[in-house]
Amino acid sequence: MFARAASSLFHLRRAALEAEPEEEPSPGEVASKGMDSANNLASNGAPKWVWIPIAILSAALLGFSFYSFYLKMQQRRERKRYRELEEARSESGVQQEEEALVQAKAE
Repeated sequence: MFARAASSLFHLRRAALEAEPEEEPSPGEVASKGMDSANNLASNGAPKWVWIPIAILSAALLGFSFYSFYLKMQQRRERKRYRELEEARSESGVQQEEEALVQAKAE
């Protein structure tokens, strides 16, 4: 079904292209057409002032994303530092216990 629709569209397009020979537009026409389409997009689409809040909200969202990433990395660093301190404390605590046992056996 899809193949049949695609082939019929292809044949219709080919027939339309054969019926009307294309003329090469001058560079000036291309430039003015490009400007017209840009102006049409701005005028027919959303008004120009609508894009300002959209840009502000997009920048705020991007900033929030970077800030949350920064906080996550900072939290990881703090956890790693805390883990290292706990390991150092536990090792020193084990050493103190071993020294106390050695002293108790010596007495």
